[in-house]
Amino acid sequence: MSTTAVATSSGRAVGWDFVKHHAYFYREAAAITFVMGIYLHVSRWVFGNELLMQYLLTPTFDKIHAIPMTYSAISGWLGWNQLRFRSRAHRIVSKVIVIFITISVPLHVATYFGASLAGSPCIRTPDRRGRCAAQS
Repeated sequence: MSTTAVATSSGRAVGWDFVKHHAYFYREAAAITFVMGIYLHVSRWVFGNELLMQYLLTPTFDKIHAIPMTYSAISGWLGWNQLRFRSRAHRIVSKVIVIFITISVPLHVATYFGASLAGSPCIRTPDRRGRCAAQS
């Protein structure tokens, strides 16, 4: 009786295949992005605009927030085919979220190039016509 070794796949992905199989960890990155965003918005309700702008929503925070947001946008599009959805509605809502994150990226990445929502005079003091105080 002879035995032959047969190579069998354990079904486990390793290395880069593991990352790709999990849609580049889009869901985890998107969750981090949304938790940070929710934290900002709840802080605005609790502390008000002035304290938020002075102590929390700084260009540094905006730069940090841009990292998982950018990763979420890229991994959301690259890993879209690896994602599994429970229903058509789940697929549609997920697509809207990926689009929302993608649209938000330039607003936050702009902080790296000198523009920042954190220090925007429009957020702090718009005039009666809705223009930035700096444009008046």
